[in-house]
Amino acid sequence: MTTPHIALIILAAGDSSRMCLPKQLLPYRRKSMLQHTVDEAVASKAHSVYTVLGANADQITTKLRSLRTQIITNPDWKEGMSSSIRAGIAALPDEVDGAIVSLCDQPMIRSTVFDGLIATFHASQKSIVACEYGETRGVPALFAKSLFPDLMSLRGHQGAKTIILRDASVVTTIPFEGGQVDIDTPEDYRKLIEREFKR
Repeated sequence: MTTPHIALIILAAGDSSRMCLPKQLLPYRRKSMLQHTVDEAVASKAHSVYTVLGANADQITTKLRSLRTQIITNPDWKEGMSSSIRAGIAALPDEVDGAIVSLCDQPMIRSTVFDGLIATFHASQKSIVACEYGETRGVPALFAKSLFPDLMSLRGHQGAKTIILRDASVVTTIPFEGGQVDIDTPEDYRKLIEREFKR
């Protein structure tokens, strides 16, 4: 069986309103939060990596050191996460068999998580492979090409989880330890840095 051609889309277009500064650029492990996610994505077995930017796109682009991620600028980022998902899916080439949708603010993400999604998609033949953490299923998640129209139909603040939770029969999961950790507020970031100092 041929290994599927998988693209990886990193959603990083939000304005970080609760942080009061771009959380994409918050320092984390001697790089930025977004750079960390991009580096892990590039190190994975995904065939291509796309980063969707919106708010503060010019500032963030100048700080992003990678020639192996294609930058997509989403002019409609104020609509919500759905617009960035649509921008990412619309940019994919025809030969793609599926796409991983990921966020830029899950600091525990590693390339092994992305690789686990790809391997499970290949072995299970399910339409969706999601991550399981904190008693829920969510992103990063891999969607088969047959579900791209569903992703393109999302509107407003709907995210990929809307489709993950719609029909359990087409979904399988992999564990993502620490997947429930995301950075939305200064308090979230403070706790993350405290945890890093204790390592």
